Amino acid sequence: MNLPQQELASADRLFIQLEQAWWFYEDFIADHNPSVPHFNLKSFAKLLFDHCPLLRPLTDEYNELFESFRSWKGQIPVAGCILLNRARTRVVLVRSWKGNSRTLPRGKINEAEPPAVAAAREVLEETGFDASALIDPRAFITLFSNGQQSTMFIVPDVPEDFNFAPRVRKEISAIEWFPIDDLPKHTYGVEPFLKRLARWLERDQQRSGRQQRSGGKPAADKSAAAAAAAQ
Repeated sequence: MNLPQQELASADRLFIQLEQAWWFYEDFIADHNPSVPHFNLKSFAKLLFDHCPLLRPLTDEYNELFESFRSWKGQIPVAGCILLNRARTRVVLVRSWKGNSRTLPRGKINEAEPPAVAAAREVLEETGFDASALIDPRAFITLFSNGQQSTMFIVPDVPEDFNFAPRVRKEISAIEWFPIDDLPKHTYGVEPFLKRLARWLERDQQRSGRQQRSGGKPAADKSAAAAAAAQ
């Protein structure tokens, strides 16, 4: 194993590299060789610590380093999109690769990456839908949970006939539309956004009615939507 010295300077940077190695092992070695065992990240990284001369001096600190990495990773801000149909009655949820829980498409923000850019990237990776042209960077809901910030951009007018398909391996097993008022039983990180979303939908409907009466302008609607979502 060959790593630059700076990658050994912190547990976070070190385990990012080990996680990349683990993904490669699982996707391109274990999945294609029935005789090769599968590992979770902790077990895989421990084997590297035990057998790699570069990491062996840190073996006694392994558990502490791994827990530090897990804690740090759990506090990285995330961004994604609440994808709505044109009628604003249905929302897109994704199901994790292993398990039955469904959630909104989202993921971790890279260092120095604008949240709106991160949201579009994550949605594209998880659903195959390019939301970049539809995202209003001012129309979002931000919530905090267990020390992690989640920013979800409200994206209406997504075509219901779009052929969703993930672009990442072994992360998403299903992508589906659901009625907002009849979501599946098992969801994760969806409910906290619904109250704020309901407020946005109510104001969006009021704005649409006013525009129909006055021949409203799209630009004004976009600005108003952003203001309502931010409240």
